[in-house]
Amino acid sequence: MRAQRFRAVLLSVLMISLAQTAYIEAYRGWQSPVELQEENEQDVQRVASPSVCAATSRTSGTAIHVDVSQGDDAYPGTSNCPKASLGAAVTLAASESASNPEIVLHAGLYHEAVSVTNLDNLLIRAADGERVVFDGTRSITDDLGGVWGAADSDGIQEVTLTEDGWQLFLAYEEQVPARWPNAQFSDETVF
Repeated sequence: MRAQRFRAVLLSVLMISLAQTAYIEAYRGWQSPVELQEENEQDVQRVASPSVCAATSRTSGTAIHVDVSQGDDAYPGTSNCPKASLGAAVTLAASESASNPEIVLHAGLYHEAVSVTNLDNLLIRAADGERVVFDGTRSITDDLGGVWGAADSDGIQEVTLTEDGWQLFLAYEEQVPARWPNAQFSDETVF
């Protein structure tokens, strides 16, 4: 009985979120992860070749650059030879004796857990004019191993989750109305 109730609630949440997809996409104007990736790939000329980056060095105390889509953690972290992960940049910053280390993140979708310890005055910022997204969500299929069932005659699909879900996001916007249809963050009625 509890499993049926859970499936019914999940199905309701999915129906509401699907109904709001068009509205939210138009209202927010967010780019999907695929669009962010395509936007980054248009900037291919910015990153040097691996052979150039192997011979390049970065002066200690200068900003460490990170590019999730075009970087490599073996690179020195310059703007033309960026690191691939924030974690590698933090490790590099911690190994140097710079008084105010700076990490510049280039456009992309970042999905990593990073701990910063004993690194005072660290500045982590997005590159000028670039959109950086930290995505802390977990994918139903990739992270939770869920397999979507075939759509029924009403076009509704189901998935069994390995653990209870407690938040739902669509295009980086939390779907509060999926739980509390009359509560919004925008007018503070959720509080």
